[in-house]
Amino acid sequence: MRYDAKEFHVVHDPARVTEEELLQAVRVQSDESGGNFLPSIGSQAAAPEPEPLTPEERARVDVETISHGEAVDLEQHLVAGKFTVVDFYADWCGPCSILGKELERLALEREDVAIRKVDIVDWKTPVAKQATEVYELPGLPYLRVYGPEGELLGAVDRNDIQAVRALVEGR
Repeated sequence: MRYDAKEFHVVHDPARVTEEELLQAVRVQSDESGGNFLPSIGSQAAAPEPEPLTPEERARVDVETISHGEAVDLEQHLVAGKFTVVDFYADWCGPCSILGKELERLALEREDVAIRKVDIVDWKTPVAKQATEVYELPGLPYLRVYGPEGELLGAVDRNDIQAVRALVEGR
């Protein structure tokens, strides 16, 4: 599900919930929240999920998990001479999984990109608390992109590989 001020996307099982029931639920939520949703059913198909890297491809990319819930000093893990993308994720986060595969594809395409993964595990871990307080993590997925000299180029707080590419490519 994705929500912003203009759109609300839901993937549903038509065997369990009819389109009319779904539209009615959105209407009720809109009314209760004072929103102005105009629900409609679109025919736009979701983009296919990227394929995971093969073992041969994986051996060629610079991807490393640097935390499984422990607080972490990101500066110690920046890769000199490469763009370092720090990926805050959790195994239970679906968009994080999709973005992770896209990030690995980016690292496969560009030898000057390193991926450092920070598994927050859950919202009670030391790294989750650190990420929200120090790195202002608003939710998952969340990325911080650093330049080859270790400078912060920007953060991406959604599943948006194009925003990551723009930071790496300087656009």
